[in-house]
Amino acid sequence: MTSHELAFYAATFGDCGSFDKITEIGWNSEEQFFTETAKRMQAKWSHYDDGRSVMTTDKTNGDAGWACKFIVKDGWLATLDYAQLERQMVEPQRQTAKIITTDYADDNPDYDDDVATQDYGLEDYNDDYGWWR
Repeated sequence: MTSHELAFYAATFGDCGSFDKITEIGWNSEEQFFTETAKRMQAKWSHYDDGRSVMTTDKTNGDAGWACKFIVKDGWLATLDYAQLERQMVEPQRQTAKIITTDYADDNPDYDDDVATQDYGLEDYNDDYGWWR
């Protein structure tokens, strides 16, 4: 994986990925970032043959799954925020359905909402006596 591929991967991660140069976000070097992140997250880095270093952190609140995935390549850091992605997936489910109420009496002057056994005279359009009497 090249740095360009990593940038594209982070950019297309459901709007929950970021791509930053390690020295521009406050770290002195990759080594310092590796050390401090491993201490803070209590996880270990995996190093791959293509030069990538990857760390995936568990959620700290006890839920299953991952919180973040950090990928370092050539001084660049891609952060994939799984917790944020999961929140985005749950958020549409929390939205309530819009209830549309229609007053049928306004739409149809012949609409009759009384009980079928009631009779209100000649203006009663349901099947109990109807307009035909």
